[in-house]
Amino acid sequence: MGTFAVQIAKKMGAKVAGVCGTGNIDLVRGLGAERVLDYTREDIFDPGRLYDVIFDAVAAHDFWRVRKYLREEGCYLSTLPSAGLFMGTLAGFVSSKKAAFILMKARGKDLEVLNAWIESGELKPVIDSLFSLDEIQAAHRRSETGRARGKIIIRVKP
Repeated sequence: MGTFAVQIAKKMGAKVAGVCGTGNIDLVRGLGAERVLDYTREDIFDPGRLYDVIFDAVAAHDFWRVRKYLREEGCYLSTLPSAGLFMGTLAGFVSSKKAAFILMKARGKDLEVLNAWIESGELKPVIDSLFSLDEIQAAHRRSETGRARGKIIIRVKP
């Protein structure tokens, strides 16, 4: 999710700060992040820096912890709902800062845009590994490590 988020945000004109471990710095920079923060070596939140959007693809941080790093109209987004995130959505009623989790239904026009970007090379899928359907357990174990660099692909037909 994060590899696509960096590229799409950049394509849409955002200034992107990406967060990753040491081994993925070149990958994230190559995807278009202007600033890359290594969470294993530094505090990723600089008290002097504010963000319009914090997209936490792996729900590593709670809205209540990071809201002070959001601009006045800023938003914390995650793909993984949690109790803290739910409470953050309620914060929008009393503050201009808010939290949301993303649940999307694929729309044909959006998929056509993404497909065009992929075909033109403007959006590059990052593939971590490829497994056959017979290797589904190994693919699941790989996913559970939380260390996949991109997507894990399951080949259904040989």
